[in-house]
Amino acid sequence: MKFFSSKYNFYKEKNYSNKNILLIDRQRFDATILSSILALALNKKYKMNIIVLSDLKLNNIVIKIYKHLGFKKFLNGVTKLNYLKNFNLYFYSIIISIITIFKIMNGGFAWFIQKFNIKDIPFGDLIYDTNVRFNHRYENPKIDFYFIKLLIKSIFRILLICKYLKKYNIKKLVTSTENYALNSGLAIRIAIYKNIKHYFIGRSISGDLEIANLTKKGLFIGHDNIKNNEVYKKFKKFNPGNYKINKFYKDRKTKSNQSFSWTMDSFNNANKKSILGNKFLNKLSNSKNKKILFAAHAFSDAPHQKGINYTFNDFYNQFEETISFINKNDSNNVWIFRSHPSSRLFNEQHIFKKIIKKYKMKNIFFCTSGVPIKKLYKICDIVITGSGTVGLEFICEGKPAILAGSSGYSIKNLTPYYAKDKKKYFNFIKNIRKLKKPNKIQILLAKKILFFFESGNYIVKRIETKDVLEDKICKEFFLKKFGMGYSLNNYLTLSRSILKQDIYKSSVFNKMSNLS
Repeated sequence: MKFFSSKYNFYKEKNYSNKNILLIDRQRFDATILSSILALALNKKYKMNIIVLSDLKLNNIVIKIYKHLGFKKFLNGVTKLNYLKNFNLYFYSIIISIITIFKIMNGGFAWFIQKFNIKDIPFGDLIYDTNVRFNHRYENPKIDFYFIKLLIKSIFRILLICKYLKKYNIKKLVTSTENYALNSGLAIRIAIYKNIKHYFIGRSISGDLEIANLTKKGLFIGHDNIKNNEVYKKFKKFNPGNYKINKFYKDRKTKSNQSFSWTMDSFNNANKKSILGNKFLNKLSNSKNKKILFAAHAFSDAPHQKGINYTFNDFYNQFEETISFINKNDSNNVWIFRSHPSSRLFNEQHIFKKIIKKYKMKNIFFCTSGVPIKKLYKICDIVITGSGTVGLEFICEGKPAILAGSSGYSIKNLTPYYAKDKKKYFNFIKNIRKLKKPNKIQILLAKKILFFFESGNYIVKRIETKDVLEDKICKEFFLKKFGMGYSLNNYLTLSRSILKQDIYKSSVFNKMSNLS
């Protein structure tokens, strides 16, 4: 590969102080260069050397990329050799796991999600989300071999990272994700509670770059929640005026405004049309009964990504318990259950349909694919979601939304039907005909909040697309969309084109340094 045949003047180890930056590898080649650039920006500003933490072997292509960039110090994560080298931590992990399993047997996974902690740091949500991520394990979460192995490994990983942070005097942390019980998610959680400055870099659909820092409060309500202090400060300064707010909302509905940074792909996918979708809408339009939309999340997604505060254990759990409650308590209202557009990626459609068919109720319908969400605004009276944007969209349309989880817009004077526990959630459903519609002030506030998020103003540390476009060195790389399935050769070719230049002259690189 040409990438490895070229030499790059990227990172050089120097005799700085004993303080260090820990760059946590995501084990995906498409995250290597971007996170390395951020780590280099910190290195430039704070004069600290960089250490890379990874579970991968030294001959892995990802590690080879880091080495070719000039990184020399590497720490091993969870490996068989590390279990032996740190047997005391491994033994301690087993003891903690045994105690935890007994507590789960007594308090259930709800206890584990909300209460499990090590050294007063909560980790239950990260481990649980990892447990239900693959193989449709959300259908029947249980204490089996898979979960026990994950629990022991996660606890060992936590203890090992804590050891590394202290031993190597880590003062800065760089990752490219904050989810799940892997090195990145667990390290960020530890850093928050140990007051270690941490950063993870992300890219919005529109091309903006975000350098995020989480807070303890943000862990429970989501880091982009409008109730977070820094986000709220930005929202208070966001005063576009009523005309601009209404124009934005109208443009968004007609897709004439293409500068969304919050829901660009998901909003477009949610509004795809089909012939079957039109037939479904026509069929429902004839019913005069109240229509309730249950807008599901993808069951395989991390249910606590938007905050630990979520009424149910996971998205599937909310779906299953809701439909079971309707079966026993509501035979009058029309219920439309709509799977998330991305659920097809996880092969969840058959599970969704199976549960709906199980109850055989005439007033419960599975929403056919190809039904635009904008059409459902019109025919549905109420929406129920976990923490989805659809709740905010319905409020914009003057219709109430029941939420089961903390969302970016879940503030007291806008979302009175945010259920913080199951009792309130099912009480709202039981009295669904009595729920009040949003007033004009709430509708305008909802549109303003949606405008605020879609314009990217909620991002506290942001490098805007216009700034990226002006960067002659890194523009193409920063705007390129990588992800699963992207070609390694294409990635390395693009990376080579920017690394052969002087990264220190990149305007985006220098903005990263200033924002950190």
